[in-house]
Amino acid sequence: TLSSTPIILSAQDIISAVVNGAMKAHSTVASLQAWAISLLIAIWAVNPQHKTVIVSHNGINAVGNAISMHPTEANVIEDGCVFFWRLLARSSTDDRRKENIKIHNNERRIVLDIIISYNIVQTILECLWIHRDSPRVQQQICLLLSVLATYPRISSSIVSSGGIPAVISVMMANTTHAEIQRFSTLFFLNLTKFDTDTTLSIGDCGGLYAIIDAMRFHPNYALIQEYGCNTLAKLIYYPENLEMLRLADGKSVVNGAGWRHVDRCKKAVKDICFMMCWTESYDDNENTNDIETSSSQDKHLPFPAFAENAEGSARCSQAVQGCEHKSA
Repeated sequence: TLSSTPIILSAQDIISAVVNGAMKAHSTVASLQAWAISLLIAIWAVNPQHKTVIVSHNGINAVGNAISMHPTEANVIEDGCVFFWRLLARSSTDDRRKENIKIHNNERRIVLDIIISYNIVQTILECLWIHRDSPRVQQQICLLLSVLATYPRISSSIVSSGGIPAVISVMMANTTHAEIQRFSTLFFLNLTKFDTDTTLSIGDCGGLYAIIDAMRFHPNYALIQEYGCNTLAKLIYYPENLEMLRLADGKSVVNGAGWRHVDRCKKAVKDICFMMCWTESYDDNENTNDIETSSSQDKHLPFPAFAENAEGSARCSQAVQGCEHKSA
């Protein structure tokens, strides 16, 4: 006879059963892998401390193996990306506690090693094409790529594997999808933090145009505008990118971001002021009422010539002062 007494399992027992009894024993069953990854995420959500248990039971290896074995299974890729970006995200509350920093750093090293060993970067880049009809999957892939781009040992692999044109293609195919545009723009911003060649590649592949379009299609999404302005401020340090910004009518787009999202975009807009060479003069008599409520057209911020001489420097200083005055 069956006992009516409920069996209470610890989180460690459940995680062990999921990883060893399900994921490893039935690695070829895609649907089971998807459910198992989803369950691991749910267990972790209940208590963040369960992450350490998942790591100790080789749960990361199991998820990495599931992604590499089942790239065509949408749920495996979607939940697998969620699993990895949560492991690697740097902004968790625990990271602010000094006693946990070393633990988190060790866990991240383990995660990065597994990502490399299972060729996760190459797999998820291929999945951007495989799941081109699923914005939901593409969104999670772009989010994971934006996190991976903050790690130098992974960002170089992303670039060499064609990550830049792959993400640009996704942005162009999903111009109205706000979250894809947000995470893709953040991805480019994170890539610009490392080396000149990568920054140039973003422009060469058409990334600057994609960022401008993201900002143009989502003018009221503050994070897209912030990431876009900050990325453009880095890209236009190179003459070819500066010319692309002019051709893409970047002036009006950055103007709009500067007026609608002053707190988030002001610094980047000021940096662009010093780099762009726009011939329009600043009109002190321009009507500045109802800046935030105006949707018919963007108000004009001053963007004078780059300060190559004393006269140019003076013009830039005056323009930025005017920018600060009108943005106050």
